[in-house]
Order: sequence, then C-alpha cells, then structure tokens
Amino acid sequence: MLAKSAAHGARALAMGAFGRNSWRDRLFYSATRTLLAEADFPLRLAH
Repeated sequence: MLAKSAAHGARALAMGAFGRNSWRDRLFYSATRTLLAEADFPLRLAH
C-alpha cells in the first residue's frame, strides 16, 4: 500500500482502522501498525 501511494504521488493517506485482538494479528502484525511504523507521510485513521 505504501509503494502504491508513493507511485501516485500521495502526500497523505486516509483509511479506516478497527481493533481486532486475534492471534493472526499478533502473529502477522496488522496493516495499521505497519503503516504507522513505516509511512513517511501523514495518516488519517478512523475507528
């Protein structure tokens, strides 16, 4: 998702986020956490 955003010249990203505390999220890490850790532009998350 970050690569596509950069390819389109995005300066920010808006997305929905929701909490799930499942074993898969803990094992594979969630997309939201990955974006928060790796994005080099502003994020707007809605819960």
